[in-house]
Amino acid sequence: MNESFIPRVLCVDDEPQVLSGLERNLRRDCPIVTAIGGHAALELLRRDRDFAVIISDMRMPGMDGAAFLSEARLLVPEAVRVLLTGEADLDAVIKAVNGGSISYYLKKPVAKEELLRVLHGAFGLHREGVAARHRVRKVLSASLHLVIDVLARELPETFARVERVRTLAGQLGSELQLGDDDGLTVAASLAALSENLAPDVRLAHAEELLGGDDTFHGALRTLQELWNKDPHPSVMARVVRAASRIDELAGEPMPDLERERALKEAIEPRLLEAWHKLPVGQTTSLPTGELAVGMVLARNLFTVSGRVAVPRGVKVTTEALARVRLEPVEDVALVFAA
Repeated sequence: MNESFIPRVLCVDDEPQVLSGLERNLRRDCPIVTAIGGHAALELLRRDRDFAVIISDMRMPGMDGAAFLSEARLLVPEAVRVLLTGEADLDAVIKAVNGGSISYYLKKPVAKEELLRVLHGAFGLHREGVAARHRVRKVLSASLHLVIDVLARELPETFARVERVRTLAGQLGSELQLGDDDGLTVAASLAALSENLAPDVRLAHAEELLGGDDTFHGALRTLQELWNKDPHPSVMARVVRAASRIDELAGEPMPDLERERALKEAIEPRLLEAWHKLPVGQTTSLPTGELAVGMVLARNLFTVSGRVAVPRGVKVTTEALARVRLEPVEDVALVFAA
């Protein structure tokens, strides 16, 4: 974490006077930002994620505090989450604590001294959490890169599929202003990598890889929703599913109008609109013999027997060119212009 980082606090309640009271009590200790209700707070977090602590009331119309903090966890996983609750809400609070959505809960009314004590403890927890997440991300990212490097050599078509889905999911996430970019792309990579495994096997592998730490909670939850066919999946799960389906249809030999119709049937309008906003590279055709390392194919290059010789969407490698020379392939390749 940057040494000059000043921990900010987001306070969420449906009553403006309660937010004013929290701001008065805390503003001398740290910068305070307020939001009226869970939905408004989530919109704010999509634009601004630099918060060390999020404090929310439990009872709010439309979205209660536990539900809000569960969603906020996906957007700002490093933020420490504090729930303010009344006596009647304790069962819901215990469930939220056990589910990992909140770090502290305080029973109202809360004395200023108690609130400040918890706040400073939360700042310390935030610092420790950021450092730990950074270490775990480095280890897991290195492991995934190692697996993907092996795929590139041994199973180039699977490697290309993983890279395309991962990249597209990341682009859609950025267009939709989602947080936890690493969690999204990790989930997309593992989803594409595990497509040919049985659902229970791939979920067990994902839980073994991701479940020991809170660092990739968002990625694991996304995969659980996808593979358990959750009827109300999170936006991250919907993004991964959309990226996968878009990539599948892009590889199908069909007229553009038919492909667009299939996309509209398979992808929700919000995600389809985000995809259409992404930049589209210009393509050019060239003789296969002129393919060079570093070029990116816009469509698969097939052998005369119908096998994929060089997959689309990833850079042509030295190994790919060697495969092209070993077996007769199509005469013309469609590549993205440099």
